[in-house]
Amino acid sequence: MRVLLVNAPTPGYALQPYPPLQLGYLAAALRASGRHDVEILDLGIEEQTDTETTARMQGFDAVGLYFVTMNWREGLRLAALAKQLGLPTMAGGPHAGLVPEETLRHGSLDFAFVGEAEVSLVRLLDALESGAPPTEVPGVVVATADGPRRHPQRAPRPDLRTLPWPARDLIPMSRYREVSDDTSALASRGCPYPCSFCAIRVMSNASYRRRAAKDFVAEVRHVQRTYGFDRFTFFDDIFTIDRRYVLALCAEMKASGLDITWSCETRVDRLDPEILTAMRDTGCYRIFFGVESGNQRILDSISKRTRVQQIKDAVSLTRGAGIRTVMSVMVGTPDDDAETIRDSIRLTRELESDEVWFQPFAPFPGTAIIPRISDLLDDDWMDMYHRLDLRSPVMRTRHLSLEEVKSLYLEAVMSTGARGWVKPSQATHSVS
Repeated sequence: MRVLLVNAPTPGYALQPYPPLQLGYLAAALRASGRHDVEILDLGIEEQTDTETTARMQGFDAVGLYFVTMNWREGLRLAALAKQLGLPTMAGGPHAGLVPEETLRHGSLDFAFVGEAEVSLVRLLDALESGAPPTEVPGVVVATADGPRRHPQRAPRPDLRTLPWPARDLIPMSRYREVSDDTSALASRGCPYPCSFCAIRVMSNASYRRRAAKDFVAEVRHVQRTYGFDRFTFFDDIFTIDRRYVLALCAEMKASGLDITWSCETRVDRLDPEILTAMRDTGCYRIFFGVESGNQRILDSISKRTRVQQIKDAVSLTRGAGIRTVMSVMVGTPDDDAETIRDSIRLTRELESDEVWFQPFAPFPGTAIIPRISDLLDDDWMDMYHRLDLRSPVMRTRHLSLEEVKSLYLEAVMSTGARGWVKPSQATHSVS
């Protein structure tokens, strides 16, 4: 079959700075099967009218769409364009994977993938081509006349040691080079931690898997030489979760002479001086910490399983190693009050992190926190995602009205000054 994979745009955002590696992995898996042809339409970087998009869809046998919660309506709109051409439509990504039945009930999608889809997508297309029942494919939810039907088995997880590199040749990498001198790569997938607000644990089935260090370094070198990128962001969910792997990876980078700068994300309880030294010596210049709160009660309420002292230790160790730090902090978690939010502000001031990102809490569908906060959600709470831009609070807490959350969010952003990700002028506009 000929398949077009489409990356949906996000209204209100500038062009996306990173290529959709998720679609690159899927395209690579389809090509490796030897049975399906694939192309990628990246509307995150390529601006098109609906007429142009419809024309691009013509000639394909199926259309697959990748979208997240913030642009799920764009995904549905694009699916409707494909349905007008009579094409089977498939949805992947965190939103479809977390609430597949809800996603399919809107009528423009035929299939939704739960979990990682490299194996399931190939099997679904095989079934469509042969006439086999698509309901027999694990990891796929199928829209039927009687409503969405979910296969009882989870999607098979791909073996990252044998998974082909993302098909970047199908992605307009030159456009991304124009937007940013930073690009992305993945050495591992998954997270076993139970943070109740996060979708990663659900999507990965609480598993952690890693690639061979030599293969990952070879891919990064290939991207550097082919596309001209010397700076990378490694988008692993928790880059330093396995310290032996990190040390092996850094050793391979050094032995191969790979000359890049790079950043990553990790937890505050997964660092030590030896790892930081190895990372710094191979080009790591920045570490992003999902701090979430400077108040222990709030950390416990969202099942973060970290301590405030660990936050202090991690930022101090990292800065001491000569690596920049980014603290990401949520404002307006369900149990936040004015004092807990100001605890977070005080902590960021105390630690003097190089960057501080205050972000509004958002109750993403399908996450563990949703059943616990039904008292805070309106019947039409899904509609809030049309207003979600990571700069605008969208819900109240048990102790604060929405207007109070907005005011405290502005106070938090104003406190960061030049260190902030969202500048005060943006925050003032977004909460007015």
